[in-house]
Amino acid sequence: ASITSALATAAKRSELGTLSTNQGEAVDAIISEVRRLNRAGDTKGAMAKLREDAARRRAERERRIASDSRVLDEAIAQAELVNDAEAYAAFQLEKIQLGTPSAEAQFEALRALQQERYKTGLRTGAPFLLASSIGLSRRCRDLASSVYLRGVTIYDLALALREHGKRIAGKASVEHLKAASECEEELLSIWPRETNAVMWGKVQIIKGNTQLQ
Repeated sequence: ASITSALATAAKRSELGTLSTNQGEAVDAIISEVRRLNRAGDTKGAMAKLREDAARRRAERERRIASDSRVLDEAIAQAELVNDAEAYAAFQLEKIQLGTPSAEAQFEALRALQQERYKTGLRTGAPFLLASSIGLSRRCRDLASSVYLRGVTIYDLALALREHGKRIAGKASVEHLKAASECEEELLSIWPRETNAVMWGKVQIIKGNTQLQ
């Protein structure tokens, strides 16, 4: 097929929202066309071709994000339906990453969601809200870009584990409260009294409230 034909096929596939079976072939066709135009002295035409392709790629990305977002919304709802807190947190993170390229913004959005779930769970007593806030805290911890932020997320995790552990029974309660205690011990190494007395004091308060049943 000619370069023009290959470009037309790639554009048509993009319009239909389908994935090319050979993206490399389409890319090669665009690059070849740009180089051909440059050799012919039509540098403005080459730039126009690249701008045209950039617009096509942006539109393709937007369509992909929109379709992925729909599937993720369904996945989030399903995770909540079956009470799978870890899957819920994973899908929420994936959705945030889909439309938020900045790692800092991803962290902020995920922690805002975690705080919302935690506070609503405290107010309503809904078990899944607190359970999902635990999963979200763990993923915030993994995204933390500094020792201080890691400490903040572990503090969030300790609170969520403690509050959820108090509201459930049996072995699961013991495991949650034990995990909360482990988080608190880790926090004391992150925030020693000598360098961060305020946060050290907060950890001491929640340590005093964490009682194994």
